[in-house]
Amino acid sequence: MNKEKQKEAVKQNMFATMIFWCLFSLVGIVGMVLAASRKTIVIADASPDVSTVSVAEELAVESGSPFDLQAKGMERVINIPLEKGTKAESVVIENHYMKRELWIHILDATIGFYQENGGYGNLSYVSDASCDQHDDGVFIKFDMSRVLEYRTTLEDDVLRIAYYEPHELYDLVVVIDPAAGGMDSGLSEGRTAEKDIVLQVAKNIQNAVTQENIKLYFTRLDDIGVDDEERIWLSEEVKADAFIRLCVAAKQDDPEAYGILGRYNATFFIPGMGNAQLADIVTRNVTISSSNKAVGLEEATRDSILQGISVPATEVSLGYVTNEQESSLLRQDMYVEKLAEGLAKAILVVYTNEHE
Repeated sequence: MNKEKQKEAVKQNMFATMIFWCLFSLVGIVGMVLAASRKTIVIADASPDVSTVSVAEELAVESGSPFDLQAKGMERVINIPLEKGTKAESVVIENHYMKRELWIHILDATIGFYQENGGYGNLSYVSDASCDQHDDGVFIKFDMSRVLEYRTTLEDDVLRIAYYEPHELYDLVVVIDPAAGGMDSGLSEGRTAEKDIVLQVAKNIQNAVTQENIKLYFTRLDDIGVDDEERIWLSEEVKADAFIRLCVAAKQDDPEAYGILGRYNATFFIPGMGNAQLADIVTRNVTISSSNKAVGLEEATRDSILQGISVPATEVSLGYVTNEQESSLLRQDMYVEKLAEGLAKAILVVYTNEHE
């Protein structure tokens, strides 16, 4: 009798255990479903203003219909309701800082939804907004009053765009300025044009500088013309810690001349990281990385763009296009990568000096 009771007790315990684990699993599943329904997805940072043919430019967007925005709240966030089920990968965000514009492309979206719902948030830096329908979705454009950085998340079918001043997110802000561009080929010799060389080096710098606390702004990353006033404006707008102009040199009367040359503005002194010190750091690191010869440093001429820049600034000449061998090197991808690596190392040295 006692054995039968023991067996019955064991059966009851096993049954109770099964009930417990079933309920536990059910609670876990419900919890995951609820969590998924309120999941916050971080969307990739807004791509930089590379001045290249982007998603929106391919759509040839000039202007769209007004996009209704309602001022609401003090937090520096703009909220855009999304059609139910919109996935993070369907949202493309571009920060066109040279134009002070924020572009949002929502794939497979319909404009009627956005005309009806609009957006809301802190509009302190928003001067205008428009939206337009295209074959593959909706394009929304914000005209901003400042150059800003954006962090975006998708939560409960709402796109949240938080915006910041550059130095609120980054410890070091550097403006990279590839010379010439567009109709201006710069110094050229044969198949070697300054505008193409410095553009390729600039693109490689993007990949060479990977530190999250360093932000690079580029005056151009495409073959377009940029006025000196715009280049100077960008350095002031983002309160750059350093301005590095990329160029080449030419010496028609001495085709044997070659090497890396740095220039700086000697008309005023900047405490800490001064113009001459920055020029030395950049020239030295580019020379070492490229295994080239350092020509040295020289003062910028009166007509140099450096004369109008109030932050630590330098102009580095990456080689002589009038030297046949160096001109050939400047057209080689591996050598361009070495030049970019030297510039990236120089930026790290500047960062270290700024934060010792």
